[in-house]
Amino acid sequence: MSPFINGVVLAGGKGRRMGGKQKSQLLLGGQPLVQHVINQVKPQVNKLLINANSGLSFFKSTSLPVRSDSCEGHLGPLAGILTAMEWTAREYPKIDYILSAPVDNPFLPNDLVSELMAAKKGKNADIAVASSGSNVHYTVGIWPVEQKDRLRSALLIEKVRRVEKWANRHKLAIVDFGVGKIDPFTNINSPRCLAAAASLLRN
Repeated sequence: MSPFINGVVLAGGKGRRMGGKQKSQLLLGGQPLVQHVINQVKPQVNKLLINANSGLSFFKSTSLPVRSDSCEGHLGPLAGILTAMEWTAREYPKIDYILSAPVDNPFLPNDLVSELMAAKKGKNADIAVASSGSNVHYTVGIWPVEQKDRLRSALLIEKVRRVEKWANRHKLAIVDFGVGKIDPFTNINSPRCLAAAASLLRN
């Protein structure tokens, strides 16, 4: 566990590609997707937040704090990252960074935080994000809490929506975790992906 980092599970999406079903609640190996992400991330951070904009009562069973986007309009994952920054600044003012992870990434690495932080420090970067294969996963990253006001301005005034665009405004470290039997950043974005992930768990 890193005492210097809080985490946020980004569960604020509308689940359009899952027929309107909330991804958080989809079962994989008998557990909701959100629980898989919690299991992987919680041991690596100081405190963990869930960012969700609907179905909030479902998350009571996790015993974790839940916050909806701190800005209106369903502005995407950057709004969830901002929410976690502002929550951390308010509740844990000694914490300098947050880790973001989407709710549809059930196979996240156990060394995610340590590897991202090592790369950030080694490259003297502002932000570190994960990659695997040829894909950069911009929603899996380390973000400085001190950037919260700039991010709010980017969201509300400049209308920035893509995490990639925000990340590339900074000195960025990209950490390749490789792909073994399972891509650690496999995302569940369709019923077919959910079935494939269930097959991977069984084998």
